[in-house]
Amino acid sequence: TSFLSQKEDKSLCLLGFKERESIPPWLYLGEPYVLVPETKDKNSQKVISSLVQATEDENQVAIVRLVVRAKSDPVLGALLPLKSTEE
Repeated sequence: TSFLSQKEDKSLCLLGFKERESIPPWLYLGEPYVLVPETKDKNSQKVISSLVQATEDENQVAIVRLVVRAKSDPVLGALLPLKSTEE
C-alpha cells in the first residue's frame, strides 16, 4: 500500500521541517485548512502553540501528512505559522 493512497481515520502526522522560502508560492494554491487546538484541551493548546512559536522563530514550515475526514486519502501539506492577534 502506498504512503498516500490508503483510506484511514482522521489524522495529522508531522514529517519534518523546511525553510519557508524553499516552498514555491504556487504550492499555496490548493484548498487551505486551519489547524487550531481544542479549546478545552490544554495539552493540545501547548503542542500547537509550541509548534507555531518554533516554526515562526526559525522561519520554517512544518511538512505534514493530513487525513481530513475518516476513510479518505491522505494529502501532503505545509503548516505555515500565523499567530493570533487576540489575547
